Amino acid sequence: MQVLLFDNIELFGFLTAYVYILFILLLPVDISPMVALPLAFTQGLVVDLFSSSLGLHATANTVLAFLRPYLLHRYLEKDNSKISVLPSIKTLGKSRMAQYVLIGVSIHHITLYLLAAATFNGMGYMLLRMLCNILFTSTLLIIALAIVTSPSNRRQRI
Repeated sequence: MQVLLFDNIELFGFLTAYVYILFILLLPVDISPMVALPLAFTQGLVVDLFSSSLGLHATANTVLAFLRPYLLHRYLEKDNSKISVLPSIKTLGKSRMAQYVLIGVSIHHITLYLLAAATFNGMGYMLLRMLCNILFTSTLLIIALAIVTSPSNRRQRI
């Protein structure tokens, strides 16, 4: 979806939503790093192959997957850290989930934009673009999570 849809939509000339990182953020809490890191790398590599970004997404995704357990440890209740749960609004709460998404997106985007810049020329524009994309992507992901978990979207059991 990222490659086919969101890479082709650029708002105001510099806003691009990187929704594919939601996959990494929503992996089960107890997933092994030996599984999460290759998944993140592979997903980023697929995005790189279709967007000609030379490993930037693979690197940013892998860094996010590496730091994800530390983020989860910060936002999960002590009694939930050992059980198999998916990070969600239901398990973390609205505020914690929003913070988790914002920090996760920030980690990904800071890595991505610093690697893409590779120089300090035009640093002001790069920082502005990075900040705007962090806020834009985080907002889209939080809205998507809220829609998916809203009570009206749950099927009624008869």
